[in-house]
Amino acid sequence: MGLAEQQKALARLYTDTDLREQFLIEPVNVGKEIGLNEDEAKKLSEVSKDELTFFSESLVWKRLNEVTKLLPLVRKAVGKDFEKMFFEFSATYNPTGVKKHLEDTIAFCSYLEKRVEGDWIFDLIRFEKAFLEFNGLNRKCLVRCFSFDLRKAIENLSNDENVDSIEKKCWCGIWLRLGKKGKAKFYRIFIPSVLFLRHLR
Repeated sequence: MGLAEQQKALARLYTDTDLREQFLIEPVNVGKEIGLNEDEAKKLSEVSKDELTFFSESLVWKRLNEVTKLLPLVRKAVGKDFEKMFFEFSATYNPTGVKKHLEDTIAFCSYLEKRVEGDWIFDLIRFEKAFLEFNGLNRKCLVRCFSFDLRKAIENLSNDENVDSIEKKCWCGIWLRLGKKGKAKFYRIFIPSVLFLRHLR
């Protein structure tokens, strides 16, 4: 097996908790499944479980650090559960694209949308996710509708202040980029609740 294939097999072991546990029990059989020959599997199995776990967790911490940079507001809003949920998420997902950190962050946002309680926090997750999709994926236009006026939440979180209550107010965020090198524009349009509800149907 070449170096590239070995690194790919190791990456799977480091990022897939279930696979790693199975490998430690049956190194030869699991090793074959991921492309390792018998000697390579046995040699790798001599590494202690603690060492494998430590290295895999260090990779998750590295991913978490990058995701935190891209989701500063959501990180503050979610608080101490942010890290815990990312570790849960990382066991089920591993980015493979060119823009791995961006891909990782957008996928984590989708995960958070299903897990986080608090209506305005749900909107905030969708807001930062939309910002990343527009800028990171170089979209020309992106439209998202929200139920809460996030301006106060964004201001407070940016200044490391508590967010007490957020007004429920329907609005659409429009991200727009004109031309190949056009400057990105963001528009906030508040709409009557009746029209908003009709739009959702």
